[in-house]
Amino acid sequence: MKERVDALDGLRGVAALVVVVHHCLLVGPSFYDSYAAEPGRQPATVAVLAYTPLHLLWAGPEAVWIFFALSGFVLVRPYLSGRAFDAREYYPRRLLRLYVPLAGAVVFAAMLRLVVHRRVSGGSIWLNGHAAPSSLHDALWSLAALRGSFGPLNTVWWTLQWEIWFSLLLPLFIWVALRSRRHAYLLVGAAVALSAFGPPLCRALHVDSRQVIGAVSFLPIFVIGVGLAILEPALRGPTSKLRVAPGLLCLVSLVLIISYWPAEWVALHGMGHVSRVGPVTRVFGLVGVALLIALALVNPVLSRGLSRPGMRWLGSRSFSLYLVHEPIIVTLAFVWRLASVPAWFVVVGVTCSLVAAEGFFRAVERPTLLLLRRIRQPRLQTGGSRAPDSVA
Repeated sequence: MKERVDALDGLRGVAALVVVVHHCLLVGPSFYDSYAAEPGRQPATVAVLAYTPLHLLWAGPEAVWIFFALSGFVLVRPYLSGRAFDAREYYPRRLLRLYVPLAGAVVFAAMLRLVVHRRVSGGSIWLNGHAAPSSLHDALWSLAALRGSFGPLNTVWWTLQWEIWFSLLLPLFIWVALRSRRHAYLLVGAAVALSAFGPPLCRALHVDSRQVIGAVSFLPIFVIGVGLAILEPALRGPTSKLRVAPGLLCLVSLVLIISYWPAEWVALHGMGHVSRVGPVTRVFGLVGVALLIALALVNPVLSRGLSRPGMRWLGSRSFSLYLVHEPIIVTLAFVWRLASVPAWFVVVGVTCSLVAAEGFFRAVERPTLLLLRRIRQPRLQTGGSRAPDSVA
């Protein structure tokens, strides 16, 4: 079995780029309102980007779902082929893989904050929140990455706490995977249902802990990837139903992924209620994510497109891009004191983020990978197994 799947690396890179565009647009109040406040008062162009398939260009939360599902797929997949889990090898390497780049990103964000003074401006609530004071305590709490909010240094780091929790609990997920080989579809379905309906059920039971609700909401998304890893041989098989009308299935997956946004528009215009629409459309979105990942494995056209050199480069830099882009976008917005989001800002923000990601990869992430390979060599020479280095 090939250890890396180029198409999934490419998909990860595209998802990271979508998150960058997402944060570029959140700088402006109009787009932030479309994301989190009161729709119906925006200009027509904003409403079109918010509540039509064009939302795919900046579907940040849905892109995070893709990250989580890919992590579940990548980390569990090697152990489904008989590889033994070696905790002494896996845990030091995995934690170094996550925490060393994260530490570098904390330093990078803190330096940008010192260089450019941040003050509340005419930007969105999201942007002005980054002008709040930030302390060493915030940075250390960010490094812990296991609970709580990560303050104004970099709000995207919240996702890493779930990456780390999943990594720490990997033996449990491997155990579940090995005992669910004959029920993989049921496993995926249960994960989708728990992620969608678990949080409202917790609230109905008066469980108000953010950590508990977050765990119920996000850890099952990793299980979707675990189920896809179990199903991979069947999905790739000659009788796979995904080989029928792959173009149509790809379109269906994309529509499902962003189904929440038009449904929210309908609900907020008096034809329903968001709290009732949300869990159902989250089911659609998570099914769309699972279908898109499966198609990336099976669909030759999509797989080849995601495996092109540019996509592979983007995938290899996706972790660095994810870690460093938000401080850059926020810094640029404060420098120009933006109260709206002109098209040129998105271009500049994406370009600067990609350049910074390449620099961060060379300065921090690649040396970390080289260190991990040197650590692994003695294990390989003595017959030890290789733990995956990928970060989805």
